[in-house]
Amino acid sequence: MRFASIAIGAAACVSTASGSVVSTFDTDADGWGVTGDANNFTWSATGGNTGGTDDGYVFANDVGQGIIWNFNAPAKFLGDQSAFVGGMLSWDLIQISTPGSDIDDQPDVVLVGAGQTLVIDAGASPATTWTPYSVSLSTASDWRVDTLGGAAATDAQIAAVLGNLTSLEIRGEFRDRGGDDAGLDNVMLVPAPGSLAMLGVAGLAATRRRRG
Repeated sequence: MRFASIAIGAAACVSTASGSVVSTFDTDADGWGVTGDANNFTWSATGGNTGGTDDGYVFANDVGQGIIWNFNAPAKFLGDQSAFVGGMLSWDLIQISTPGSDIDDQPDVVLVGAGQTLVIDAGASPATTWTPYSVSLSTASDWRVDTLGGAAATDAQIAAVLGNLTSLEIRGEFRDRGGDDAGLDNVMLVPAPGSLAMLGVAGLAATRRRRG
């Protein structure tokens, strides 16, 4: 699922002027990295999901040590992201090579903040073509505490984590043998529609106060 950017009048309240936090990787790796047993983390200027000549993406190679590796988000996705409570996280994945069998029992997204860890199984099992994924940042999706077998996260816990987010990771390893390489593109945090409306009103009010 892909989301269009929505311009609002309260850019100071969110991380980008569009109201969303976005990494399209069109010009560089945008501060992303990897955790776990991956190496050769690389930005490519071409080959991303939209297929244009200037459409970049990032990818990494699995070392094969049996440790799940994830893509690791940069600072602009972290900190106070309370504007995105009830919103969406979306991203695109591709498997560049597919040895072995699928690994189905690992979180697809890991959020850490406020002394808590939230995880979710987004049903990710990317193909060798680009595959889009998205999850709601609310109890509308099945967020769990600590592990996929943990207690269901509450809205209060999701709000607390997003209010002081210290880590956001997206799974890059999906096969049980070394050499399974994966790519990531078009990561986006999108506020809930009601949040966009509220931020727009807040921005308009602030503008009126400054003019007054």
